[in-house]
Amino acid sequence: MNDWSLRAELFRRYLIPLKIVALSTAIGLLFLIFLLPLSALQRQSLWLYSLAVGGYISIFYWVIYPRFGIQRWVQFLNILVSITLICGAYALLGEFNSSMNALLVIVVFISGIFSGRAAAFFAAVISLLGTIAVDNYHAQPPVYQAANQGINTIQFLITAYISSALGDLLTSQVYERQRKNEDLSLLLDASLIATSSLDLNQTMPQVVQKIVSFLPISYARIDLLEEERLVPYGIASLRHGREERIRLRQCPALAELPWIDAAYQTRRSIQAHRDHIELTPYWLDFKHFFSADIHTICVIPLLAANRVVGFLSVGEVRDAQREPISQVKVEFLETLANQIAVVVENARLHLEEQKKAKRLEVLNHIANVISSTIEMDTLLQELYHLLIQVIPADTYYVGIVNWEHEVIELKLLLDAGERYEGVKIPLAQGLAGYVARQQKPLLIRDFQRESEVLPFKPVIIGKNQMSASWLGVPFGKEDHPQGILAVASYTPNAFDDEDLQLLSNVAQQAALAIDNARHHAEVEERARRDSLTGAYNHGHFLEILRQTVNASLTHHDPVSLIMLDIDHFKEVNDRYGHTIGDEVLCLIVQVIRKQIKSRDVLGRWGGEEFGLILKGASLKNALQVAQRIRMALRRTPLTSLPEITITAPTISQGIACLPFHAKTAEELVEKADHALYIAKSAGRDSIQVYGEDLLLT
Repeated sequence: MNDWSLRAELFRRYLIPLKIVALSTAIGLLFLIFLLPLSALQRQSLWLYSLAVGGYISIFYWVIYPRFGIQRWVQFLNILVSITLICGAYALLGEFNSSMNALLVIVVFISGIFSGRAAAFFAAVISLLGTIAVDNYHAQPPVYQAANQGINTIQFLITAYISSALGDLLTSQVYERQRKNEDLSLLLDASLIATSSLDLNQTMPQVVQKIVSFLPISYARIDLLEEERLVPYGIASLRHGREERIRLRQCPALAELPWIDAAYQTRRSIQAHRDHIELTPYWLDFKHFFSADIHTICVIPLLAANRVVGFLSVGEVRDAQREPISQVKVEFLETLANQIAVVVENARLHLEEQKKAKRLEVLNHIANVISSTIEMDTLLQELYHLLIQVIPADTYYVGIVNWEHEVIELKLLLDAGERYEGVKIPLAQGLAGYVARQQKPLLIRDFQRESEVLPFKPVIIGKNQMSASWLGVPFGKEDHPQGILAVASYTPNAFDDEDLQLLSNVAQQAALAIDNARHHAEVEERARRDSLTGAYNHGHFLEILRQTVNASLTHHDPVSLIMLDIDHFKEVNDRYGHTIGDEVLCLIVQVIRKQIKSRDVLGRWGGEEFGLILKGASLKNALQVAQRIRMALRRTPLTSLPEITITAPTISQGIACLPFHAKTAEELVEKADHALYIAKSAGRDSIQVYGEDLLLT
């Protein structure tokens, strides 16, 4: 606020007393008409003059001032008219004008207080000219005029100087009071904003915007201290917009910013000038943190229980001589920083309590899920949905250790919302392998910072992108490690010690449930398979065939079915006995398995007849598989005892393909079985495709 605005404010504050003084002058002039022994002409002139004075006072205070306000030209016009009217009145009073100087001194005095030094000396000069004019009008002797004007000059100048000095004092008091009121108003507004919500991401940007708008200051930001890094929660600038939003995403380390570190170490406000930083290695960090055009900065630590929780930083673009970050501003910012620190601490305590309550709730839900779920996939899905509520992560997986094959089989892998199937990690590699072998939890807060000290090389799974932070815990007994539960994020510092503790608790609770689910799955799997050969039994084989056919019709992929029958197998049983026959049957199944893909399905249809589902296989592919099986069996001698050599029996095969031969699973079985019947009728040891003359023998 400039000097003239302060004078105007002072004028508004004392407007009523000024009106009283002006009206008193007009009324006093009227009393003079009645009290002084004036001539009729003087009395008549003074009556008219009194009306003119009253009219001007009314026009100025009730018309000009309300319309135009306290502008410079209004004040100077008022001074000129007031002195002119006073001088005119005393010119009419003639020999009764002895009080004229006193009124003029009052005008000069009032001008100095309410209009400033220039107006005061302007009033002094006009008053002096007015007294000279009145003396000349009354034809006063030169000697009298010289003495009178000399005294008047001294009076008017001294009055102008004293009144302007007094006006400066009053305006400084007005300014200080207004500044304090504005500071209190800003503190109140900032406090109301900061306490309106416990969401710091919402309130802190509004607080810094208030600071730059009302302090005023060129730049302000609030950063909270998290794991020795500064996390920006609010940035505001009088000049920048988009640039600040970009910088808001950056999280510099405390050690990278020496002026921030100094405030952290001393627990006191720190001021610095760009000249002290520009030639240092930290200049680039300074520009990123503030702006290249900032001249002066001040960093105020946010202290809660004598612990630094963050920093309020301000910067000024204007030169320090023009707009310094004064001690008054610093004291105000320190007061505001104390309020912000309390709000931050309360918000964090509230957040911690919420997290604890949520984690207890999740642990309780997990206990319920574990006690009520024996299906592996359902169990792992439920664990994922519960864990993700309290440990937000991009990647989540559960791995079971297969010690025989030295791999970790991922039973569930979700990465960026996408599920991956059939993933295996070598036990000797990667983070999961390290945790499983060492049987110790592992927390990596920031791969970029910790990669050099890791004793192993990470293995990328899921998306082809390296995680930025990782947390994994083992589960199972110490003498028999069972698996690993892990989460990962593409954001650094996504996990902390509390997350590690929670994940460890969950893993220990889930270990028994996962083991039970695995045993349950094994029991179910055994129930689906033929007890002798290990191939799927008739019922489950038919169920898989129906599912495969439905998927094939949906995705327009072919499916081939081979029905196989071992030729003259009864002779093997009759000649060597059923024990040897069972061994031969198992060995034939092993030979068949080696000729098909892992996704293909082998089932025992009944007796010595088997079915083979070839997913995505055309007729040509099915013929190739049938021929491989046939040739492999011819090359395989079946030996039970050293002294007994058994020649493997031949097989007959019938082939049908969807959608060429059938539209349903039952129809596909019927057509393949019919082709098998033709192959057996043609002399066995042959391959027959349904509906074709082709017969391979």
